[in-house]
Amino acid sequence: MRIKERVVGNVTILELKGNLMGGDETDTFHGKLESLRQDKINQVVLDLGGVALVSSAGVGMLISGAKSMRASDGDLRLANLTERVHNVLVVITQLGAVFKIYETADRAADSYDSE
Repeated sequence: MRIKERVVGNVTILELKGNLMGGDETDTFHGKLESLRQDKINQVVLDLGGVALVSSAGVGMLISGAKSMRASDGDLRLANLTERVHNVLVVITQLGAVFKIYETADRAADSYDSE
């Protein structure tokens, strides 16, 4: 998995590419979030448009990341889900109640301002 970072206002958008299957991806992802938290960045959007597959370990990775950001008085929002990823996260696991999900990363970033 590769992570590309960009900033929109006070929000950091992480564009993920590859598969979320656990293992090394989990370490990379959590390391990135911890680095953001240390820099006092707690408003994060995950752009999942480049993610083809998500395993149960990948789902756990996302939930853990959300808990981490929320513990820092922030949030982790999801955007740009492919149909396959949407089916795993929303239809099968019903995580639409856990995550705020948006069509685009920019809309997700803008949503922080509207609160």
